Amino acid sequence: MSEVPTSKKPQTLHPLLERQLRRAQNADGTIDHAELVKLVDGAYRESDANSARSRHATKLMSEEMLDLNRALEEEAEETFRAILSGIDEGVILATPDLQVEFANIAAEKILGYASSQMADKTLEHFLPALEQHSGEQNITATHSSGKELVLLLTLSPISRSTKPHVICILKDMTDRNMRERQLKATG
Repeated sequence: MSEVPTSKKPQTLHPLLERQLRRAQNADGTIDHAELVKLVDGAYRESDANSARSRHATKLMSEEMLDLNRALEEEAEETFRAILSGIDEGVILATPDLQVEFANIAAEKILGYASSQMADKTLEHFLPALEQHSGEQNITATHSSGKELVLLLTLSPISRSTKPHVICILKDMTDRNMRERQLKATG
């Protein structure tokens, strides 16, 4: 058993090492090196085990939070789509580069294409006269049946969670435009 007088220990020690030194101290004030090594090794093992448990708990909490976030995003997406499906104007949700992600029922009726047919195509595919700037614009488009449409369109950038999007709101002005022309022609 090797012993070192306590007077040779450094003045500033880590509290863990200070505690282990006190525990390895013999009755005469000398330090039992073998006992100190065993105590320090045990403290490191305990610290490593605590760190591993902490990392595991953090990982589990992180996974739970991600799952909860995904569930909340899915619920918000369902609510968003349900709200959009219930309004009279056509609403198309697109990526910033105008790739269609979703079209409500009214947009399907106005343009004559199912949302699934519009998905992954650009807005310009269905609205060739579209000007890519925010705000209102009057444009012409063609229904899937070949009928010419006159649309009042509003294009607006929006931010949904961390993903930017563009929302396109369509109002079919074809009948109104035709009536106005008829009134002008008869008057």
